[in-house]
This record gives sequence, structure tokens and C-alpha cells, in this order.
Amino acid sequence: MSNCNDNNDNSINTANGKTIKELIKKDRRDFEEFLSKSFGKNVFVPEMDVFSSKCGCYGIMIMVRGVLIDEADVFKNRIIKKLEELDDIEAYDKAKKEKDEVISFEQAVKEIRG
Repeated sequence: MSNCNDNNDNSINTANGKTIKELIKKDRRDFEEFLSKSFGKNVFVPEMDVFSSKCGCYGIMIMVRGVLIDEADVFKNRIIKKLEELDDIEAYDKAKKEKDEVISFEQAVKEIRG
């Protein structure tokens, strides 16, 4: 569930003190600016989602407007490198390496809300 106007301060903080929501918003904006500069034109990134599946797979899904497939192919390696540098991906990778107990989403919500 998402809410564009969510002002809830009960978000989980990452190691650098920012919430996951703040990291994703910053990374979406930074990636949009990176693409616009790389292609020399306005590029719109209306949505960026970080996901984790029950099977253990995780990744990022980005909706991009204003880039042709041939253009993206030329900058493919630069784009991949930039994606690997995103703060929310780094935070998730670091969290996955820790040997903490795995709990369900529902349990996490209960613990956050107290």
C-alpha cells in the first residue's frame, strides 16, 4: 500500500538516519536527473519501486518516459553502474548480509506501531 501524501513519521530509519521512503524519493529524483543529463533531454521517471519477493529475489523496477530503447542501449553500462550506486539498494544489500532474525511484514508493522 502506498500513499503519496503520507506524512507518517513511524517509518523505519536506515543506518544513515534517513527513512526508506526518503531514500527512495531521493534516488528516484537523482536517477531522473542522471538520465536527463546523460541523454541531453528531459527524461521523466514517474515511478521507482524497490521490491523483495518471498523467494529471496529482490530488485528495482523503474518506469521511464522519454528514452528510446536504442538510446538506453548506448548508455546501458553507465545506467547499470548508476543503479548499483543508489542508496536504497545499498541499504537493502547491507541489511540482507546481516544475520538478523527474519520476521513477516505483519509482525514488523506490529512492532513498529508498538
